[in-house]
Amino acid sequence: MRIRNDQLAKMTAVVHAVFASRMAAHLREVFPDLVQSLDEHALRDRCSLWINQALEAGFEDEADVELFVELCAYCPDIGNIPMAPWATAICGAAQTPAAKLSALLDQSVFAPEAG
Repeated sequence: MRIRNDQLAKMTAVVHAVFASRMAAHLREVFPDLVQSLDEHALRDRCSLWINQALEAGFEDEADVELFVELCAYCPDIGNIPMAPWATAICGAAQTPAAKLSALLDQSVFAPEAG
């Protein structure tokens, strides 16, 4: 069996949309105060945007993407477009995804005055 490129693109879009919906529900459950101002459609759109940012930054593992999306919701410097310069520098660095997430956590959660 062969999967054509157009079929793969459609499947990828569906998987992405399902993941964005799951992340929106997750954020509503875990961080209700951070996302209360967004309706369901806006939150799904924002999650989709954050997922794309995560993929562009080199995060491929679902758990890494999930943590990145959580950080975007928690820290506007990461979640805004464009990202703050310090967040852009971390995401663009030639580091492992784990090192990038660690640096983002350090700057946004553990030392918020630095971000």
